[in-house]
Formats: sequence, structure tokens, C-alpha cells
Amino acid sequence: MIKIIDNALPESIYKSLKDLVYSKNFPWYLSQDIESFKLKENSNYKDCLVDDKTISTLAFVHSLSINGKSISKHSIQVNKIINTLIDGFIVRSKFNCLVKNKQIDENKYNVPHVDVGYPHYSFLLYLNETDGDTTFFNEYGLNKRLDKVNIIKKVSPKENRVVISDGQYHASSNPIKYDMRMVLNAVIKKWLMI
Repeated sequence: MIKIIDNALPESIYKSLKDLVYSKNFPWYLSQDIESFKLKENSNYKDCLVDDKTISTLAFVHSLSINGKSISKHSIQVNKIINTLIDGFIVRSKFNCLVKNKQIDENKYNVPHVDVGYPHYSFLLYLNETDGDTTFFNEYGLNKRLDKVNIIKKVSPKENRVVISDGQYHASSNPIKYDMRMVLNAVIKKWLMI
């Protein structure tokens, strides 16, 4: 299931999120590709894939909550906004920023992965007009590594567009034409239907 909602938030709420992350005082932290730690041999996580279309890149991240616990002064406000669009227990939430990368082309993507090893929804809100599609794959996985994946859908970033999926493999892409791709991302434990 891949659900796309355009103009998902009222303009004033969307603008408040965008103003927050564009503020000169908003803290961003440099991180290796979101899923790179899963590629290590001793990792307990096997639900990722590296193939000839995969590029592991750096990202800027601002984590809001991890394992349901707030780690940012913005987490309560932002998680309430997420819950207006999908009700449920937010396991993890964060802002991600990918920058232009010359290694990426329209046929490449970042590491295909599953967010967590149990039934969940993945939530994504695009915060700026940019390129850098999110690629969704036909495969689902729980702690298993695949040799290949089959693309079923690509979703292009659009301001105030939300994409909710139900735990299948997916991958972000760095922008090619624009300077950056900013998103709000959350993982919601699956116990409710949307």
C-alpha cells in the first residue's frame, strides 16, 4: 500500500514546519546514509540491499524521537502534526536533508531498506519543491537481505505532499537539479488501519 496525499496539511501548519527547518538556528547533524549501519557484517539487521543502482550518501538529520522517546524540543509539536494525518504510536521521527550529489542519476537510488523489523507504516512529508524521488519496491522484508528488488512506484517530491507506505522496501534519492531535498520522516507501529 502506497498512499499519496497532496496538500496534506493546512498551509499555516505546513509553513510552520518549513520555517522551523529553514531557521538559521535549527540544528542539523551530519550522518552516514540512514541504512549504512545495517550493511555491516555483524549487524542484526539484514533488511537492506546494495546493488549496482545503490549509492550510499551522507545526509543531514535532526532526530525528533527514537523508540517512542522524545530527544528534541520540537518532537511533541511535530509528532502531534504527524498524528493528524496518521494516528498511531510514533516509534521514530526525524527531519532529513539530502543535498545534490553528482553520483546520483535518475536510474540510481540510496540504499533500499525496511525501516523496522515489525509491521509498521512509513510516513514521509516533503518540505520543499525538489527532485530526488522516493522509490518503492514490490518486496517486503523482515530482517532478511535481498539480492534484488523490483520497482513498483516512484514518488516525486512536492511541497506538502505526504506518502504513507506499509513497510515495503523503499529508498530515497539525492537531488540532481536542486540543491537539497528536505523531508519529515516517521515510523508508526502498525496496529491501526488507515
